[in-house]
Amino acid sequence: MYHRQAICVLLLFALTFAPQIDRAEGEIWAAVVPILVQKLSTLWRNGQLEFLGHQCEYSVRPKFISWELYFYGHMSCPSLGGLSVTHRTRSRSKVVERTMKAFVKDAVRKKLITESQAQRWIN
Repeated sequence: MYHRQAICVLLLFALTFAPQIDRAEGEIWAAVVPILVQKLSTLWRNGQLEFLGHQCEYSVRPKFISWELYFYGHMSCPSLGGLSVTHRTRSRSKVVERTMKAFVKDAVRKKLITESQAQRWIN
């Protein structure tokens, strides 16, 4: 929901101020915009990994909450009882690791794996 609102605000901003940008500033924006788009696109990630012989999928997406950037990690293994976990953290570099730890703890709690199997992934 907030994503749509942010896009609308950016679109209105662009439509309001775009005609006022002269040629030189337009050239600067033409150089800066592709760099910004490339950097922003790296905030989203999707992938697959193997967990105890099961093929699992993960995804990462950013979200602003009270003007602070958080990362939501989601991991699911359909062949492991359909277990699915979402974890929120401020750390972009550790979001997949922390999501996996939350996934393992939930799998142990639901008795899908043993604690001895989980130790390798938790430590």
